[in-house]
Amino acid sequence: MKKKVSERDIKSMKKLHAEGISYMEIAIKKKMSFWTVKYHLDESYRNSVITNNINRNRAIAKKKKDERH
Repeated sequence: MKKKVSERDIKSMKKLHAEGISYMEIAIKKKMSFWTVKYHLDESYRNSVITNNINRNRAIAKKKKDERH
């Protein structure tokens, strides 16, 4: 089951990162995955994930549509 990252956690992660703590160290400290921390702190990575998810979902929808015909 996924745990939702709270705004409080995100602010805390941003503060730690501003203090020079690495993504991996934050992940260990917060008991989260590296990728979760990176997603919330690295805007270009987050945008890339969102774009990839949109493209994947469109491809799945197109495949399902093609299979019905």
